[in-house]
Amino acid sequence: FREDFRESLSRMVTALTSVGVSVLMTSELEDRYTDLRFSPYGTAFLTDAIIVQRYIEVQSRLLRIMAVVKVRASAHSDELRLYRIDDKGLQIEDMLLDQEGLLGGRPTRRRSDVARRGEDEA
Repeated sequence: FREDFRESLSRMVTALTSVGVSVLMTSELEDRYTDLRFSPYGTAFLTDAIIVQRYIEVQSRLLRIMAVVKVRASAHSDELRLYRIDDKGLQIEDMLLDQEGLLGGRPTRRRSDVARRGEDEA
């Protein structure tokens, strides 16, 4: 990559959008679960929306989750949702309500509110 990669990419995106072209950019990131960067080149500022997709393992099954990270000038859901791709296209499914730590690479079963209250009272 050239030293002025970010500036060149910014000029290209600006030129395309100024003539009515919608630009879809994808970026493959290393699965470094402790680092939630969404652009390896610092180009997230160019985007109007960021959607993160990730494979996770839950109960010895490989699942796919997605979340909307950013939508410029718009409210959006902050839920992590399961999804699948089949012959009907992209199917957005339920949240994994009994799991936490999904983006951190080590999902754990969420303790129930009743169990937490019992521990807090003890």
